[in-house]
Amino acid sequence: MDSAWNRVEELMDASLQILNHMEVHNADSAEWEQLTEKLKQQKYRLQSISGADQPALQTFKQTVAGLQQQAVELERHLQQDYQNATEQGIDAYEEQSLDEQMKNDDAYHGKIDDKSAIKLIENLAKLDEELNRMLH
Repeated sequence: MDSAWNRVEELMDASLQILNHMEVHNADSAEWEQLTEKLKQQKYRLQSISGADQPALQTFKQTVAGLQQQAVELERHLQQDYQNATEQGIDAYEEQSLDEQMKNDDAYHGKIDDKSAIKLIENLAKLDEELNRMLH
């Protein structure tokens, strides 16, 4: 149980680190701020949960599912922003050298934020899997 609990904490920390490194702008920033704040609250809440407290773990798991949904919505919006910044040419943009990509600041940051949001979704899915193992 301790290793699973440690993994849950690591995934929470990694998820927060991803959010903290994102440079979300425009209409998506409120969504990003809300997701970041909720994840911070859950990290704090996690400290008060015992690994043996099944009801609390179940509630925490449900909250993580909600965070996953929010992350998916954020990624969908970030991907649209990224598509707009590349004038609907993501594939062509990503085929360019890194130096060329960096010349288009909006597209480059859009790419980084979109890839970060995808990684966040993956982390939250792993967190959900870990909680499933702890509950069964």
